[in-house]
Amino acid sequence: MPTSRAPARPRAVLLVAVLAALTACGTGDPAAAGGVRTLAKVDGWRDGQPFPEEAFALFEVAADEAAARALWDAAVPDGLPARDGDPRDVGLYGDLSDVDLDEQVLALWSSGESGTCPGWLAGVGTSADGATLAFDEDEYSPTGGCTDDYNAYRTVVAVDRSSLPDLADLGVVEATVDGLRVRAGVYPLG
Repeated sequence: MPTSRAPARPRAVLLVAVLAALTACGTGDPAAAGGVRTLAKVDGWRDGQPFPEEAFALFEVAADEAAARALWDAAVPDGLPARDGDPRDVGLYGDLSDVDLDEQVLALWSSGESGTCPGWLAGVGTSADGATLAFDEDEYSPTGGCTDDYNAYRTVVAVDRSSLPDLADLGVVEATVDGLRVRAGVYPLG
């Protein structure tokens, strides 16, 4: 888990390989958010997170049912409060049993958010040729602006399989956006 503050980051769409940033405006509707549904949000990154301190985000995809159960057990502590709506707060927004593993995969998005503007993964997708993986984050921005700090968090999400390349072809992708490191691959990344 990072112990120092990372540089501030814009809300952005990250195109791994193309590396273009665009302003993101989330809808709060999981079905409209690029095939992503948040099941749990937790403060901090998971134990044993394989990142140096300067890393910004990690996206780990469970390749099968056994990996999905291991990811859930490693990332979601007991006793989280039940929640609904946008995943602004720590809590359970669903359960592993809500995931149709024939149509979806379980994934872990580990990132950071402003202390006054909570964020979450809003969408995941690929380019038409399947060569570019895209991440869309959203955040709640109250009037008065956001603080320029970095608070580590993780979300466990269900992602439509159709939003991702074949997991056998995913490998590990590392990129930077505005100097911030992002890594994606099959769970657990090590």
